[in-house]
Amino acid sequence: MKSAQFASHAQARVKLSEMHALEAARYVDPVTLASVHASLGEFDVVVRFYQKAMEDRSPDMVYARTLTRLAPRLLENADYQAIPSRLNFPAPTN
Repeated sequence: MKSAQFASHAQARVKLSEMHALEAARYVDPVTLASVHASLGEFDVVVRFYQKAMEDRSPDMVYARTLTRLAPRLLENADYQAIPSRLNFPAPTN
């Protein structure tokens, strides 16, 4: 699941519950969880999951710059903006 788009907040909450339950049995990439939280506007949680993804060396960190296209308000979050900068990722092109 790479999209942070859901039909409703309720659907996103259900998906989060499913993923957190799955975490008990196997690894769930923090970037995936961050994407769902971004769809809910929970940007402080997004930052925490992206920081965990950096610690885990998640290959999905390549999405760090593009998540702002799905959740433009992340551009206002200095903690989030520091993450792709720290990784030295180039800015996305249109």
